[in-house]
Amino acid sequence: RENDLMAAHRFKKKKKKKSAAAAADSAPAAQQQQPVMQQQQAMPQGGGGMGPMPQIPYVTLALIGLGVVLLILFCVFFKEYVKVCIGWIETFCHRLFQLIALPFKLLYEILKLIVYPVKQTGIYMFTQVNEYYHPYLVVT
Repeated sequence: RENDLMAAHRFKKKKKKKSAAAAADSAPAAQQQQPVMQQQQAMPQGGGGMGPMPQIPYVTLALIGLGVVLLILFCVFFKEYVKVCIGWIETFCHRLFQLIALPFKLLYEILKLIVYPVKQTGIYMFTQVNEYYHPYLVVT
């Protein structure tokens, strides 16, 4: 009976040591999980993966609104000058795109000049070979 009591006492000591060691081992893991859980709570639910929306200060929004209002007022009061400026911008963009497209147009024209004689030669050769091997199909 004394051996049974000593064995039970040893078992309780081992159990306490194991639970203390397990608590010490799980403490760093719990500390690591806590920031991850805080990060997950900070993320918005429902997708995108881009994170929370950035906070825009009210001063910035007010300046953007003021800029839009001033632009509208400028367009209303200086309508005639704006029309002329828009015409200049359209003309400039048109000329710029023409300049960019010019090399491609020239390349297309050069390719047409090169390919046409080759095509005509192929057609002529096919006709001559066909007439040679099938003289009965020649229409005179």
